[in-house]
Amino acid sequence: MSAFEQVQAFFDKQELKYRSDPELGMLQMHVSSRNGSWQCIVHVNTDRNVLSVFYIFPVKVKKAKRPLLSETLVRANYGLLVGCFEMDYEDGEIRYKSSMPLHGDELSDDVLHHIVLASAHTFERYFESLMLVIYSDISPAEAVARAERKEEDPTFDFEAYR
Repeated sequence: MSAFEQVQAFFDKQELKYRSDPELGMLQMHVSSRNGSWQCIVHVNTDRNVLSVFYIFPVKVKKAKRPLLSETLVRANYGLLVGCFEMDYEDGEIRYKSSMPLHGDELSDDVLHHIVLASAHTFERYFESLMLVIYSDISPAEAVARAERKEEDPTFDFEAYR
């Protein structure tokens, strides 16, 4: 079974609703939590032998706020063990990315669970703080400290991609 098929099988076992494009090696789904909703894209890149999971922030950052968001993302990234936040400085898109090499070995459900769901937890942990930096005058340091004080375990709803 290919890596792409293994990811699809994992999503099916978890009863996740998704849209897939085998030619591009991509699966997409809609995720929501108490703080908001966003897109998840899983990309199986067979040319580079890499599996990547992207959680796309639902708001593009306006040019004037990009320096503050850059600082916020750097502060959030410091100390993260798996994955990182990124921002496209040209259009303001923010995403959280986790990647892992593919070695032709079978992908275990535990590994897929970790890269897909643990990444969702990290994204959710910082979601509200990123929104606060975008829409209020909270400082990046205060926003990240606020996110890192959170201890709740969020509940996610992986819905059909629309």
